[in-house]
Amino acid sequence: MSEKIREMFGSIAGRYDFMNDFLSLGIHKTWRTKTVKLSSAKKGDSILDCASGTGDLAIEFHKTVTDSGKVTATDFCEEMLLIGIEKFKAQNLKIETSIEDVMNLTFADNTFDISSIAFGIRNVDSPKKGLEEMARVVKPGGEVVVLEFGQPYGWFSLVYKILKIIYELFYQ
Repeated sequence: MSEKIREMFGSIAGRYDFMNDFLSLGIHKTWRTKTVKLSSAKKGDSILDCASGTGDLAIEFHKTVTDSGKVTATDFCEEMLLIGIEKFKAQNLKIETSIEDVMNLTFADNTFDISSIAFGIRNVDSPKKGLEEMARVVKPGGEVVVLEFGQPYGWFSLVYKILKIIYELFYQ
C-alpha cells in the first residue's frame, strides 16, 4: 500500500480507536462481532486478519477460535500493530503479529481457514490484488471475510457529518 496511507495511519495510531468509537457511535464493535458470527469460524481454526490495525477483529476472532486455534494479525503500519500488540498482552491473548502488506502476503498458499479484513480494503491500492492474496493463503473451502462500509445515508449521514466536524475541531 502507499507510503502516504502508511504515514497517515502511523500519525493517527494513538487515537484510532477513539476515532472509531466516536465517528461510528460505537457501532463498529457490533459489526465486528456480527462479522465473526456470520463467518464459518470455529474453535481450533486458523485466522489471518489483514490490515488488522489495532487488532479489534483479531480479538473478536480469538474469542471464537480460542487458544486451540491460531489468530495472526497483520498490518502494513507498525504503529497501528504495536497498539494491537499491547491490547493482546493486556487481555493475555495469544495472537501472532506480522507487518504485512495485504497485496504481497508472505504466507504460503492454503495456510489459513479464514482470511479477513475490516474497514481496510478501501485503503488498498489494488483491492483486487489484496483480495487475490487473501484468497491465495486460504485453504480450499475456507473463507475470505470482508467488513466494509460506504458513505453513510439517511439520518446517519447527517450525524456522521456533524461528528466528523466536531472531531476535526477538537481532536486534530
